[in-house]
Amino acid sequence: MAKIPEDKAAARRDGLTRRRKMGAAARAAAAADICAKVRELPQYRQARYLAAFAPMNEEVDIWPLLEEKYREKKTVLLPRVADKKHRLLTFHRYLGRGFLQPGFNGILEPAAGEKIFFASIP
Repeated sequence: MAKIPEDKAAARRDGLTRRRKMGAAARAAAAADICAKVRELPQYRQARYLAAFAPMNEEVDIWPLLEEKYREKKTVLLPRVADKKHRLLTFHRYLGRGFLQPGFNGILEPAAGEKIFFASIP
């Protein structure tokens, strides 16, 4: 697998450390604020498709946004790691949390299903 550049890895570690120091209540408040700001964006309100990630641990909780678009019958896409060695992702339709399973590094991924597109992530 390609090595993550040190500056990117350092930024990830720094972000994780900062989020952990916030505490659960502060993280939840910050996530609610972020979701509220996203909802204000015309691009979000008008979107027919939403490609996102399944948050875990101390990541920003965007589940409310995913569920909202899903309830609106919009196409919500989540990634699956298709090839760890070459860092390839395929995006699959989100069908609710019950259709997710732990994948690469324990990250929730859609169970096998309709593949919409793929991406190579540097």
